[in-house]
Amino acid sequence: MFEIPLPFVVALLLAILLVRLTLRGPAGPVGRSMRIFVAASLALVIMVGLRWQFDLLVFRFLRPLFAAMLPPIAWMCFAALGSKERSQTRWRWLHVIPVLAIFIASLTWRQWHIQVDFLIAVQFAGYGIALMVLASR
Repeated sequence: MFEIPLPFVVALLLAILLVRLTLRGPAGPVGRSMRIFVAASLALVIMVGLRWQFDLLVFRFLRPLFAAMLPPIAWMCFAALGSKERSQTRWRWLHVIPVLAIFIASLTWRQWHIQVDFLIAVQFAGYGIALMVLASR
């Protein structure tokens, strides 16, 4: 029987949404932010599906990196929509630090056994709380 892994079904829906946003979505910074976030989510879901379907070492290594990049992308896409000033652009490089920490934890997992999944969960929670605080203003 023919079967399609669930992440690829979600990826198909995200791809349809991305095409719709590109063709008929809002213009300007809002539309651009939406397209970037949906494209990043699509890349992450495809990586999860590839890791699920093919148990290759490269997918095991790239999956946490793709997951670690999604919260900073979400922050940059949606935090910029609420603020009119560009004074925070000089601090954008700080968003690389959690991604770099997860990258190093993935590289050194065999020596240190750092819980990469826990670090990713903390990162998602931190960025989620920060976005909720920003939205409440």
